[in-house]
Amino acid sequence: MREQDVYRWQWKDDHNHLASYCCYSQICVVWKGELYDTYCGVLTERSRLNQDEVEIEFLGNQDDMIKLLAGSENYYRPEDVVDMRHPNNRRAPIYLKRGAERDADVMLAWALNAIEENQMQARAAQNRIKALQDAVKLIESGRLEEVYV
Repeated sequence: MREQDVYRWQWKDDHNHLASYCCYSQICVVWKGELYDTYCGVLTERSRLNQDEVEIEFLGNQDDMIKLLAGSENYYRPEDVVDMRHPNNRRAPIYLKRGAERDADVMLAWALNAIEENQMQARAAQNRIKALQDAVKLIESGRLEEVYV
């Protein structure tokens, strides 16, 4: 293990951990030869992991990767991206493994999915507009007890 290596981790035996995964990101970084979970953001004793108690999967080394702007990870294959974000730090870095290139299949799937999501949002907005227009008609006709928007 090298300084700044990044791993995804899980407990070898979940039954021995009362807190299980509470307050852990399941992403760890090597610092001074030890593994530290990134959830707390500060390398504390509580975030230090015992290597004998966890299974780790190497993701990359921070010094060997390129930082990406959030959103541009959608251009690359998932195995080429190391996303450090987690529920306690949505602004954590996203890294790209050196030599990785944009992938047409990934980009196409992302774009098609984004189109579908935006179409659903547009339909929802149209439905909401229609409901509000109906409410306006009820209000204008004095039928206030029938208005629920």
